[in-house]
Amino acid sequence: MPTPSRSSFLDASRKLRADFEDARNNVPHRGSAGGEGEAVKKFYDDKKASQTFIDHCITLCKFYLLLKEKYKTFTYTSKTELWNNKDFDDLKPDAYIERTVEKKGNKKTETITTHYLLDLFDAHVPRYALRSRINQYIKLNDTYIYLKKEFPFVLLILPDEKKLKHLKRYIRIQFKEKYDLEDVSFSLTTHKEIMKQGFGQEIWETLRENDKN
Repeated sequence: MPTPSRSSFLDASRKLRADFEDARNNVPHRGSAGGEGEAVKKFYDDKKASQTFIDHCITLCKFYLLLKEKYKTFTYTSKTELWNNKDFDDLKPDAYIERTVEKKGNKKTETITTHYLLDLFDAHVPRYALRSRINQYIKLNDTYIYLKKEFPFVLLILPDEKKLKHLKRYIRIQFKEKYDLEDVSFSLTTHKEIMKQGFGQEIWETLRENDKN
């Protein structure tokens, strides 16, 4: 397969950015930096941007659009917009997502907000870096315990099944060896599954401290 020229890549990036901005117009979005959409825009003039970085940001844009198809109301904050957020000084995920739903009861309607941290791992990321990322999340949980805050759900997107299985084994070991992880959950899937099925619940393998397996 021939390698795409830079001009063809830029044309594709412009179209993706236009689609991305169309979706953003109808979704609450924190900050004015433009997040991943702004990162795509910068590729037009930045000849030093690596192909790996370009692919990573564009993949996140695609995931954003898939998320928009699944859930009409949510708040998406990109890593760029989290840069000055002190809550994420020790760990900056690729995205921070808030989703609010109204649950109707017999007497009143309850508003429930769920928080997610999302990380996309590229194919070149070694296994030790995956394990290190899990350790960072566990350390972040200690901060949330100290602040008496609810820990967000962690969504991890792996490049293939081999690395997903490796990370599952490591997470289970951490749940057995570490303490105070009852509020922590890791949900894992692959890039392929999201592109195939979207952000449905069925694509995620969720691990918690009290799981028997």
